[in-house]
Amino acid sequence: WAELHAFFDQMGGYGTEKKSTIREQLNEYRSWIHICCNVIYRRVSEIEWKYYRIDTDEEVKKRNRIYSAINRIFVDPNPWLEMRFMMQYLQLSLDLTGMAFLLREDDPVFGTPLRLWPLRVSTFYKIVKGDTLRDWIKGFTFNINGSYVTYSPDNILYFHYPDVDDPRDAASPIKSQAYSIDIDHYLEAYESSFFKNSARPDFAITYPESVQIEEDDGKRIITEWKKRFSGGEEQWHQATILDQGAKIEKMTVQNDDLALTWLAQWSAD
Repeated sequence: WAELHAFFDQMGGYGTEKKSTIREQLNEYRSWIHICCNVIYRRVSEIEWKYYRIDTDEEVKKRNRIYSAINRIFVDPNPWLEMRFMMQYLQLSLDLTGMAFLLREDDPVFGTPLRLWPLRVSTFYKIVKGDTLRDWIKGFTFNINGSYVTYSPDNILYFHYPDVDDPRDAASPIKSQAYSIDIDHYLEAYESSFFKNSARPDFAITYPESVQIEEDDGKRIITEWKKRFSGGEEQWHQATILDQGAKIEKMTVQNDDLALTWLAQWSAD
């Protein structure tokens, strides 16, 4: 909380050190987000997991007879794999592809989870998507030995890093980084072009109401102005003389208006 209040004090200018630019503020924000994520990660990892009954919300204690039956799947998920190895496999799959799957096999008599089987991402075909939140994901289709099998969402544990285009899809860390690089590249090009040759009037040449400028004269003035001042660096910072009471009204654009470009650096967070 101390870090949180210190951050907002600086953002609001109430602290001893005020960040003068939007970029500095955003960098501070990114650092603060990183700290918060680490704190949440550490605290969640220290939580002792417990089991609760759905019908009564009653905690299932360790001395309860059904506790061992419920907990067994998390100790020995299946006859071939230990949970420690399965977690390592899932993390490896997430790091490489951004997704991982576990198939839940239920007890045919009691309906409780009996085994967990990891599914290879290479066999994944598609997510069957719905149109509403109620059927957000209808199923997961896999190509198993040449046959397409669709599993219900109730039988699949789906771990993934959400894609920015559709949070139901997965984006690998490499794909996410590619997004960030592309965004940075195009935003830099956009910002450069914005100031050098923007698609809007940078200024207007105004005359007093008593001076009437014909259309042909106006076109000639604009043509001569562009010929004189448009182009590369050799045309910059040139002086000119305006007659007949003409004035230059600049269409100002502040750097703060382009602060959105720094949002590209938030993608990793």
